[in-house]
Amino acid sequence: TKTQLKGNLRPYQMLLKLMSLLLVNLAMSQYMSQYEYTRSWNNKRRVVVVQGDNMVEEVKEAVQADGMNCQLSTRNINIIYLSGDQPQDVAFYLDRGTEVTDLSREDVEDVKSDVRRGSGEWAVLVGYDGGVKMVMEEKVEWEKVFNKIDRMPMRRREIRSGAVCP
Repeated sequence: TKTQLKGNLRPYQMLLKLMSLLLVNLAMSQYMSQYEYTRSWNNKRRVVVVQGDNMVEEVKEAVQADGMNCQLSTRNINIIYLSGDQPQDVAFYLDRGTEVTDLSREDVEDVKSDVRRGSGEWAVLVGYDGGVKMVMEEKVEWEKVFNKIDRMPMRRREIRSGAVCP
């Protein structure tokens, strides 16, 4: 009968809804996952995500300081600026300087969702595993960020293999 058929379809409908939800969730966290070591060992990056016009300006200024490119490069850091005229993902490399990628509005929302933060003035440090390691709300204290990274097991290995500034 018709009622029996409807009852038999209910588990399939629930499964379909669940799978749709999982696919949407998977697509949403796509942007940050590209830097996780589980995805690609050669492209693994630590990421500092910066939100808020004042925070972005402060970080952009700090990055211009002498020696900062080396400090960021040897630690495999990208800085993602979510605010400002054009949101960007800036990768720092010793051998080739910086690589800048413009972000779409969807990318910005993906990143905010990935780090579970909304609007306001903040910055977060994201490790190779995609986990938030540090949250900063007033200013980015680079010495503390670098010290935090340098205590991580994978970073210790990098230091032993020579990934340090001269």
